[in-house]
Amino acid sequence: MNLDYFFIEALVAQLNTELKGALVKKVHQPRAELIVIVLWDGRQEQRLYLSAEVGRVFLGICAFKFRNPMQPPRFSQLLRAHLHRLEEIRVLGYDRQVGLFFTSKDQRRLCLVFDMFGRNTNMFLYAEDRGLWDSMRRVPGSAATVPDDLFALPSSPVLAPDFIFLGATALQSLDENGADPALWLQEHVIPMSRSVARRIGSEIEQQHSLEPLLNFIAAWKDGKLVPEKHGKVFTMWLNNDVATATDTGANIEASVDINEFLNRHLQEPSSEARAFACNPELLSGVDRALKKMRKRGRNIEKELAACAQHEEYGHTAELLDAHRYLLRRGMHEVEVQDYYRDPPENVSIALDPVKTVQENIDAAYNRARKARRGVEHCHRRMQETEQELYWLEEIRQQLSSVDGAGDEELLRAELLEHGYLRSRGKAGVQQRKINPVDLVRTALTPGGFQLVWGRNSKTNAYISRHLLKQDDLWFHAHNTPGCHLVLKTGGREPDAEDIHIAAAVAAYYSAQKQEHSAEVMWTKGKHVKQIKGGRLGMVTVATFSTLHVAPQHEQDMSQKEDLDKSCTPCIAQND
Repeated sequence: MNLDYFFIEALVAQLNTELKGALVKKVHQPRAELIVIVLWDGRQEQRLYLSAEVGRVFLGICAFKFRNPMQPPRFSQLLRAHLHRLEEIRVLGYDRQVGLFFTSKDQRRLCLVFDMFGRNTNMFLYAEDRGLWDSMRRVPGSAATVPDDLFALPSSPVLAPDFIFLGATALQSLDENGADPALWLQEHVIPMSRSVARRIGSEIEQQHSLEPLLNFIAAWKDGKLVPEKHGKVFTMWLNNDVATATDTGANIEASVDINEFLNRHLQEPSSEARAFACNPELLSGVDRALKKMRKRGRNIEKELAACAQHEEYGHTAELLDAHRYLLRRGMHEVEVQDYYRDPPENVSIALDPVKTVQENIDAAYNRARKARRGVEHCHRRMQETEQELYWLEEIRQQLSSVDGAGDEELLRAELLEHGYLRSRGKAGVQQRKINPVDLVRTALTPGGFQLVWGRNSKTNAYISRHLLKQDDLWFHAHNTPGCHLVLKTGGREPDAEDIHIAAAVAAYYSAQKQEHSAEVMWTKGKHVKQIKGGRLGMVTVATFSTLHVAPQHEQDMSQKEDLDKSCTPCIAQND
């Protein structure tokens, strides 16, 4: 989605009317490129969102809910410390740049510049007495181009001369040059956006007249444009051009509430209101590690294929040893009789001409011994790689479904501990310790049995080590990343419905969440063992059963489901 200049201008005019003079209560930065300013306008709290995320660049008053990180990011801390009262919002120039002017408690004048132009959208904090203070994304040479009189009193926008002096001569010149009217409008008319230029240019070609442009200018001056979502672009257009909008598939609405129009067409940041927006830094870090680990696995497979030829290398060494009387220093190859074949055949063996006869024979034996040892080494490395890959896939699944800052920080600490993230310095040391016990999820089945499960490795490990008893039932998505879920039996025997629901909740908190039917393994606690020296949350299960269920959120357990009679648990052995 994208906001063009005309939509931003109308939106800023409305926001300025509603928020001018409001007090800043809080500043949050739930995502790396999202700032939420909580304002008090004297009657109620208003949440002003400034999003610089790719594909979601906008500002407006929204009601989206995000959980905030345990440690506030650097830029939000700066804004919290100095923003006190919102004095004004205005558009800076004609390049989709908005300035939010604030005063601090010590009456210092500040301006938060939101540069919404191009791919490198960013936010910059300017102070009247020190110039550029800081930016949300620290990119060398990316400071916003702001007017020299940024903190001067705003002046009313002045239309470009092209708006005034266009006429038949200009249209005639346009026709003679054979220029595209849309491109010509973008180059010679200010303000102008690509979306509006295309619409007006199309009408100019049809009518062979500048009247569509003049009508648009007149409606813009009189404030008679209405909001429109044209494809992915939010813009303003003439209210009386319904026929053209229908032809182009546009959606025109006669609405003067620009912010409400924006909210109606904004997609929720997540499919669930309870979802937590995980930091993209963690996801990208794990994705890089997964890519590297998969590449390592492919390389080990190639090495293993080469080492598997150790018997052939041994035969070559023995053939050279048996035919040493044919070898001479300086030879590049030798032809010998291969008596390992039936019938024997003559084969050529490559030699190193620099080496002596004995050195060539020794090199062949060493190659065979190295390959023989390499088979065992490759199998060990492959097992370690598979365990690491499985652990990273578990972390990736946990990050994609994390629903709280505490879970995210535990996962961040785990990635830091194993070297998959770089330390954030003092900021990482100062944040408070998180107890995995506080992050254990609980629910009750219809039969009154307690379910406990985790959403990160440390909580999963705590559940399987300390809460799981021998007679409890342990659940996990089969052969796919997911949570450890325990059904506490308390000495009682759960019925089929309780087991079915426990499996459904375990499937919901796994990588099979979106599947219609997921396979879940379950067993008694006495069969679950921790892997010695393994990563947190990694266990081995001796004997288990599997059950196919539809993933189900714990809040929906009250809705009783019909059990699939045809699906009987099958006993299997874990490899």
